[in-house]
Amino acid sequence: MATYELCGTYSTFMPCERTESLLSEALAQRFLSPFDGWRRVIGSSEKPLDLWERSPLLNVEELKKATLQLEGFHGVKRLRWAASHMTGVCASPFEAQVSILLSLPKANGGLGLAFINNRRIELSGQAQALYQKTCCYADLFFEGTETRRPIALECQGASVHGGEAASLNDAARTAALQLMGVEVIPITHEQIRQPDGWSAIKRLLELKLEVDTGKAAKQKRAETNLRYDLFERSIA
Repeated sequence: MATYELCGTYSTFMPCERTESLLSEALAQRFLSPFDGWRRVIGSSEKPLDLWERSPLLNVEELKKATLQLEGFHGVKRLRWAASHMTGVCASPFEAQVSILLSLPKANGGLGLAFINNRRIELSGQAQALYQKTCCYADLFFEGTETRRPIALECQGASVHGGEAASLNDAARTAALQLMGVEVIPITHEQIRQPDGWSAIKRLLELKLEVDTGKAAKQKRAETNLRYDLFERSIA
């Protein structure tokens, strides 16, 4: 999760009350611009979240190079391993969690799937008429094959995607992508976190991606531990 945050377009940070006051004062007096640097994400309830948008702090190659310079330091081997298993640039912690869970080898608890993070999709004229944008980005994009269409797996957080306006925007975006021949599968944090929901998601992926998510007993234990680390330990 640390490597994804370093190389992603997000950070998680909850200011204390004093820092919150100083940030508000700096913005009000124009010492800081809301359009430069970090931008705080506003949730569906119009309240600021602990999620911030920003440019990546490092790219993957820079991170891998840094691990070579840290040779001998505690934890550097695990950092190097994590960097080598990154799938791409994520825009939120949930996207990173899902990317880890779906991409890691089965021996490490994942599903061993290949996809592209934040794939840019240029919209046709008719698709633009539906979504009012020239392009959009698929959170996790699975290339199409001879037997199935491309698939966009969309990671939807309730705090950002909730509310009527967000739902209408998501619906318009989905319609535009479907017109482009891309099948859209929305998933939520709760679906992935709950055992029954996760089993259903795996079954859906098997059907849509035409893959086998079956595992041996040892691999199943690794999956249980990985899901706990990603979705339970992180909020404990």
